[in-house]
Amino acid sequence: MKKNLLVAICLLLSWETGFSQSKPKPSAKQTLPVLKKILSGTTLPYKIINDSLAVIPYEGENIASFNVVIQMVSDLYIVYVNLDEALPGKLNDTQYKYLLQRYHELCAEAGP
Repeated sequence: MKKNLLVAICLLLSWETGFSQSKPKPSAKQTLPVLKKILSGTTLPYKIINDSLAVIPYEGENIASFNVVIQMVSDLYIVYVNLDEALPGKLNDTQYKYLLQRYHELCAEAGP
């Protein structure tokens, strides 16, 4: 009799655990990616490629159109602009050399 009662209790407990509803898991808060958060604070149109890459299209009176690419690496933001796209046919080797020299001077002034 004790054996049958023990088997019945075990069956009842296993049936209860098998059919009981699990508790709903709390949903994780969706955090806004940092790059999207920064760009949404501006009035610029942008397209998010992924969590660390975005493209901002520019158009103007003197320059038809070009894209500015922003990449986030750790806590560093890198801004890319293709000058051939922005100023097609207007830059030559001397101007590229001048721009690289200016960039080098600015980096030297900024320090490590």
